[in-house]
Formats: sequence, C-alpha cells, structure tokens
Amino acid sequence: MTMTKNLKKLVRALDRCDTSTEYVDVIRRIARTRDLDAIAILASLLDSPGPVGAAAVRGLISFGQFAEGEMRRCLALSMDEDQIRNAHRVLAALGDRYSKRAVNAYCWADLEEEDEAAAKKKAAAGKSTKNDVKSV
Repeated sequence: MTMTKNLKKLVRALDRCDTSTEYVDVIRRIARTRDLDAIAILASLLDSPGPVGAAAVRGLISFGQFAEGEMRRCLALSMDEDQIRNAHRVLAALGDRYSKRAVNAYCWADLEEEDEAAAKKKAAAGKSTKNDVKSV
C-alpha cells in the first residue's frame, strides 16, 4: 500500500489515541482524505464496538462502492462479531439485500436457514408448476 504522506501521519495519530473521542476525530480526518488506501485502515477498526466502530462505518460508507470489496473480504475472513456486523452495516448502507437483513439479525445462521427454506419452497413450487403443465 502506497499511502500519501498525510494518510501516514493520520495512521500514526491513530496509534496515539487514548479515548473514543480522539479515535473518532482521527477516523473522520482519515475519511476526509478520500484516499482509497484509507478503506483498509478504516476496515481495520471495524472490530471496535461503540463510537469508534460507528465512526469507521460512517467513514467507509462515505467511500461508496469503493469500500465493497474490503467489506466482503472482512465478511469472508473475520471471526470477530463486531467486525462482521459493522461490515454488514456498510454493505447494507450500500444497498446489499442480505446485509440489510443481517444488520438486524440475532443470529446469522438463522438467515442461512431461512434462505435454504425459501430456496426449497421455491424449488418445490417450480416442480409443481412443471408437473401441472405436463399433465395438461
């Protein structure tokens, strides 16, 4: 990653933060750089609950579709619930239908079960329609 001098300075400032307020301030400044390298930096903060994670989400949303790939990577690789939920928040804001459901889900496994049941129901409905056509 070839970061601009300003972004490198802001990353160092993140390392010196002690309070949520300081983190949120630096996160906002990182997002305002509009530097695409900031996406990975902000994504690395998604495992933070509370105001820090929320600020990272808002910052990533400001990058629009440019943030999508990194959010999908987080979902594929992360084992951290805060990071996964925050990545879903970003994707939901960008219009992803599954993430819109996942943001409010109590358990993501429930969503997968619902999707499987809906697929089976759809497949069964398709079979009965085909059978009805054949019998005519």
